[in-house]
Amino acid sequence: MTKKILLTGYIGRENFGDDLLLKIALDNIKKIKNNEVYCIVPETVDALYLLQYYPKIKIIRYKKTIPVFFYKSFDKVYFIGGGVFFDYGKEINTKNYFKRKISNYLRYNIPKLLGTKYAGIGIGIGPFINKRSQSIYQSMLKNFDFLGVRDQKSYEYGKLFDLKKVYLANDLSLLLRNELTALKRSKTACSVIICPRSYKHYKPYEKHLEVLMKFSEHLLEKQYQVNWCFFQSEEEKIMEKLESKGILSTVWNPYKMTIMDFVSLFKNASIVFTSRMHMVYVAGLLGINTVSIRVDPKLEYAARLFNRKPKILDPLTNLEEYIGCLGSKFEFDDEKFEREYNSVISVSEKMKDWLAK
Repeated sequence: MTKKILLTGYIGRENFGDDLLLKIALDNIKKIKNNEVYCIVPETVDALYLLQYYPKIKIIRYKKTIPVFFYKSFDKVYFIGGGVFFDYGKEINTKNYFKRKISNYLRYNIPKLLGTKYAGIGIGIGPFINKRSQSIYQSMLKNFDFLGVRDQKSYEYGKLFDLKKVYLANDLSLLLRNELTALKRSKTACSVIICPRSYKHYKPYEKHLEVLMKFSEHLLEKQYQVNWCFFQSEEEKIMEKLESKGILSTVWNPYKMTIMDFVSLFKNASIVFTSRMHMVYVAGLLGINTVSIRVDPKLEYAARLFNRKPKILDPLTNLEEYIGCLGSKFEFDDEKFEREYNSVISVSEKMKDWLAK
């Protein structure tokens, strides 16, 4: 009997980190026989590049919200990873609280009673600013057969929500270990990659973009090669500033490049400065010294996987702190990495077993 599997998450938005997670999810599914694979995306995104990853995938589009009872059309709903369960809202009034609780019951509980099963790995849970948000997501996540989470804070939320099967297993990008370590590298001594992100959740953290711009000017004066790599299209103002200063930049474009094409652009860097979590993982797998800019706790968690004494900068810090990192010594923690890598393999196998049932 053919199973209908729905992939859901931050899919089709041309974001490198999430496209990487989609690739890993599809690698899992390709090994399962007798299935039809679907994904759901907003109607505002093109998303046709997904067919390059898996020509058989069927793309479903929705307008404003996912329809009520939508999930009951599928045997399995597979949350592919990423920070998909969070709420930065400061408060939820009583009317909206009960409206969202009822909505979750109709979208998750009823389909589950009718046979739909839910699971997810590589998931980030939180942050939540208020307890009502926690209650809303707790009632949703209790419908999952199991949940693999990517960091300690997410694991704490899983335990707080009293989820029966929650596993701490780091980020799924570790599954690219063999592919990335197979890349031939020729480290360039004066090559610096800067991979930032805007952070509109907390405006003061946008300061790190301004400081990185000044840092890039400093590097160019010292004859460094500098390339800004963006995981998705950023504000035009940033791109215009870079162009006016003669700073190279590259934007992930899934229509024109593969995952490995993009990674190859920075494989020879001597050091990476980033506020993108998945860049910490990719750079670590490539053995590149990395400085993490902590716009979110997940960056510190990722950095501590690879280095015994990782370099972690506050996004509000000054230019001198960035310059001071250039001569730093990094000590890779091979023992911890192997332990974490094996835990990711274990949870990935649980997902394959769940998909095959």
